[in-house]
Amino acid sequence: MPANPKSPKPLIRVEKRGGKEVTVIINLHTYGSARLEKIAGDLKKSCGCGGTVKNGAIEIQGNKTDTVKDYLMKNILALILILFMVSCKSPSVNINEPNTQPYDYGELALLNLNFNSQTYSPWEGQYTADGVNFSYTDTGAYEGSYCGKFKIGAGGDLWTSPNNGSQTARSELQLMRTAPAGTEIYYSWYIKIDSSYTESNDWQVIGQFHDQPDPALGETWSNYPAHSPPLAYKYKNGNLIISVYSWDINGVMDIASVPLSKGVWHRIKTRVFWSTENTGFVEAWLDGTAIESGTGLTRYTARNCFNNAGNYIKIGLYRSNSITTEGIVYYDNIKSGLTSESVD
Repeated sequence: MPANPKSPKPLIRVEKRGGKEVTVIINLHTYGSARLEKIAGDLKKSCGCGGTVKNGAIEIQGNKTDTVKDYLMKNILALILILFMVSCKSPSVNINEPNTQPYDYGELALLNLNFNSQTYSPWEGQYTADGVNFSYTDTGAYEGSYCGKFKIGAGGDLWTSPNNGSQTARSELQLMRTAPAGTEIYYSWYIKIDSSYTESNDWQVIGQFHDQPDPALGETWSNYPAHSPPLAYKYKNGNLIISVYSWDINGVMDIASVPLSKGVWHRIKTRVFWSTENTGFVEAWLDGTAIESGTGLTRYTARNCFNNAGNYIKIGLYRSNSITTEGIVYYDNIKSGLTSESVD
């Protein structure tokens, strides 16, 4: 059963579920459901325990990393495993460098936020605590009773960073560990631009994946240089613009633009393989239709991580300080998963 050369690198990690350990194998979903079930069945026999296939990942009861690794090496010849042992702090093994231990960046965080409970925990807010720049509104939610309302007021409404004192026009929520390097993830959310939103020729970001320091390299927020986001969703004059950071030009590059009408809900779905190499890719859909570049391409392939720590998601509104009119956007039903079906 040879590996697909275009498949993302499989990951093995140990998670704790209700106090019990579970071995989870992700990034094998490109083999299809039938092969996944076959692999899961073989692993259950080899490990002598129960297991299942869930959302494109294989889950085996207990800490069975050695048995799983041996099976995959024997049966999937072109496989390169990156082992992240999290939560239980078990020893990690890199099969290509058996005497080294990869840095533990923590467990992947999957998105599941709909605002109906009127809370956004465990997300963190920037300029969201006062109930003015961010609020829960029961008027016109896409699904359920409430949606999230992000507002930047008129006349120079700026947020002051507690870290460096910089002032920026933003109202955002963020969640870490949502876009780690070496993983393929699907993202989906619903967004609405307020019908009274005033157009501007300056930049306006309505969602982004931002980079972060790599602690394995001794980087911290205090010594980490500022970068433009590796992937951003911008709004400008009635259009949704997909923007990336390009290492070829060392700057931001808009790769696609499609009309985005105000006053109605739109679904944005994205498939990304996050990578520090040129194997990374981005695909996106608006309201179920693939977003194409000006040359008709639906997949942009290039590096999209500054380091092995990867990126994290930020939703809301972030725009040029020169825009002084009021701006409001709404978010609802934010999800991520390892398969397309898990976010549909």
